[in-house]
Amino acid sequence: MPGAGLLGPIFVLVLLMLGAGIVINTLLGRDRDVVPRAISPESSFRDVPSEERLPLPWSSEELFNVMVSLAQALELEITEMQSLDDVYGSFLAQDLRPLVGGRFAFRSVRVREGELVDVTDIISFHDEFKVENIKKGIVFTNGYFSEEAVFQGEDRPMELLNRQDLLAWAHKFAINMPGKHADPSA
Repeated sequence: MPGAGLLGPIFVLVLLMLGAGIVINTLLGRDRDVVPRAISPESSFRDVPSEERLPLPWSSEELFNVMVSLAQALELEITEMQSLDDVYGSFLAQDLRPLVGGRFAFRSVRVREGELVDVTDIISFHDEFKVENIKKGIVFTNGYFSEEAVFQGEDRPMELLNRQDLLAWAHKFAINMPGKHADPSA
């Protein structure tokens, strides 16, 4: 068979290239942080003082309304209300400015005491909005995200806003807060 003698050297060359790729990847991978950069005292439940670990005692509707108010304060046009139940609320919004604009997907996730927003919430939300030509997904919660959820959010076009972030943004844009949590230091 003509050319059969070339298969051996080609096979050896492919194996050498594959081995070199593995070695390079391993060496470069050692410089990675063990803990993702997004995990910080502001976003990780583990590092939050125990007196601030309780989620905001808001209903799903109250959390959703704060999220809508923040989108409006950012001058986004809400284009489609998708859902609201006891845990989740979702809508699509659009920034009509040229070059910087785009479509955004918003999701609120209400947690109860002792719960965190789990990685499955982040992955499923991303899977839902990636087929809709969405520029970025924004997830709000009245509590905190698990470390794995923060890690997955960092690897996707998403912003995760926990209890502290939500209070700070609401204070910055003078959003009316439900109940006694109008103070961002609460």
